[in-house]
Amino acid sequence: MTTEKINCLGVLNIITNTIVLILFAVLPYNTGFDNDHSRTIQQHYVFLVDNLDAKYSGLLCELHQAGVLSPEEMESINSEVISFIQNEELLSVLSRKTKDQFQKFLDALDKTGQRFIRSRITGRQGNSLMILRKIMCEIMCDVLILYCYLIIGNTEASFVQNRVT
Repeated sequence: MTTEKINCLGVLNIITNTIVLILFAVLPYNTGFDNDHSRTIQQHYVFLVDNLDAKYSGLLCELHQAGVLSPEEMESINSEVISFIQNEELLSVLSRKTKDQFQKFLDALDKTGQRFIRSRITGRQGNSLMILRKIMCEIMCDVLILYCYLIIGNTEASFVQNRVT
C-alpha cells in the first residue's frame, strides 16, 4: 500500500471516530423519557406553567384516575384559584413522581387535547438534532465507500457504493 493511501486511511479513521463520537455521545436520541424526568420539567418549566390547562381540560381527573395524583394532591392543586399557580403546584408534584407516573402524565396530555405540550417537552417535533444525525449517517456511508476505494480498489468499491446508496 502506498504512503498516500496510508495517509488517507489515517484521515478517514479520524473522520470516522469523530462522527461516531458525535452520533453517539453528543447527539443522543431524545425519546422524551430522560433518566430524570424532573430535569425535563425544569427545562420546560416556563412553557409548562404558561401553557398547561390543568383546570378546565380534565387533566387532573385523568391523572387521578391513572393513579398519578392522590386525593390529597388533587385537592391541594384544585384549591389554587389562579391557573399558573395551579400549574406550578402540579409541576411540583409531578417532579417527585416516578418515571412511569410521568409517562402517564404525558399520556394524559394526549387524552386532554394537549398533545402540543407533550411534543414540545419530549422533543418530537422533527428537531434539528435529528436532521444532523441523518446527515452524519450519510457522511459515514461516504466514508465507508472511500475506505473501500482505498483498500480494495474501484471494482469492489463500486459494488459497495451501489449496495449502500
